[in-house]
Order: sequence, then C-alpha cells, then structure tokens
Amino acid sequence: MVASLDALLQGSGLTATAKASRWKVPEEKARIVLARLREAGKTGGRLLLITLTIKATQKAIGPRANMEFQRVQIAKMAHRLASGTHIRSTIYGTQSKYPRAEGNFMRILGNLIEDIAGIVADSDAVDEVLELAGTGRRT
Repeated sequence: MVASLDALLQGSGLTATAKASRWKVPEEKARIVLARLREAGKTGGRLLLITLTIKATQKAIGPRANMEFQRVQIAKMAHRLASGTHIRSTIYGTQSKYPRAEGNFMRILGNLIEDIAGIVADSDAVDEVLELAGTGRRT
C-alpha cells in the first residue's frame, strides 16, 4: 500500500504556487497538494500514518460524524504538511501565502488518500494502533 501511495504522489504532476492554485477546479487543487507533498519529500508511508492516526483517534473518542468527516480530516492533515508558498526577499523578508483548506477539494483529496490507505488501515490495524498507544510503546 505504501508503494501505491508513493505512486499517487509521483503521478501527481507539476506543482503550483498557492496563489496560482486558488482559482483551479477542485480536482486540480487536490492534484497540486499531492505534487507539493512529493516536492516536500513526503512519502506514502506518511500518508498511511495520517490515515491510521485519524481512524484510531476517531475510534478512541467515538465517531464524530459520517465517513466524509473522517476523509476531510485526513485531507487536512496531509494539506498542512506542505501547503504554503514562501517567497524570500532581501528587501521584504519572507512573504508566505497559504491556500485555504476548505471546500470540495478537501473531500476529493481525502478520498484519493483514503481509497488507497484505507485498504490497510482496517479495523484490525486501527485496534493495534490503539493498543500500542495505550501501552505507551512505540514501533
């Protein structure tokens, strides 16, 4: 599954700045986020970890809403890993622009990640994560 998530990142195409991606259609925004994650050196293993974390948290505290809520939370965590564009200038310092983490593209991004990672992040894997978290052990 990690290789499939890596392939998702590798096949995401070219990156775009936060300002340029603002007016794109939701599918294109989701693809740009994946490309930015790839450029930032994030791996499919990290996306799997995000998926397991969200699913384990939701199982531990109880379901907050429907499956869409869970997928949007996965997308939010992934989006935060490499969301901003930073322009450095000797005159003006660092100017940062962050795209909004809202709208339909978050659902699309969450679906893309969870459709692949969700195969491995089943209830047995989530139970194992919760068990390790309860004992304080790290792997």
